[in-house]
Amino acid sequence: MKEMSLEDVIRELVVLDLICQEENTNLEIALFGGAAILIHLGDTDFRATRDIDFRVENYTSEEKLNKIMEAKPGVFQRLGMFPEFPDQALYREHGDLFLLEGIPFENLKIFLPDIEMLALSKLVSKRGKDLEDLKTKPILDECDLELLHSYLEEAKTYFFNTSEFNLHEWDDILAERGLNKN
Repeated sequence: MKEMSLEDVIRELVVLDLICQEENTNLEIALFGGAAILIHLGDTDFRATRDIDFRVENYTSEEKLNKIMEAKPGVFQRLGMFPEFPDQALYREHGDLFLLEGIPFENLKIFLPDIEMLALSKLVSKRGKDLEDLKTKPILDECDLELLHSYLEEAKTYFFNTSEFNLHEWDDILAERGLNKN
């Protein structure tokens, strides 16, 4: 799979809507990962992504959902229960429907968590690429750091063992980037 820019991500979402129209089905998804951050930050401030991570919020039928996903192999990555945190109730509370100016999605509704929720998902990750993004990309610059810190403190209560999570780098990342959480 080639790297996708913001324009590529939007094009794939438009194609997904068209496929949903052809299948006469409605689909609601929440975006995560690089695609969601690209929408928040744009191409100049964030790297390209290899896929579009999403969670299914609502759909007409499992059979049609599988058929739709088969039409775009390798482009859309269904997360299922991951990321484990933030959970659906929390990220739905802190985000909004993604509306693309000039492009009315007909059969596709896209929920976009706020930038703090996306940063949190990178902090509760064990992946080195997520840690590198937090250190080198302006994700945290766009966050309400006090709000993100409160999310982070709540997140710690959901996990038994966080020793390998990127959240242990929080203070160092802020110091390296010259940011203050208060």
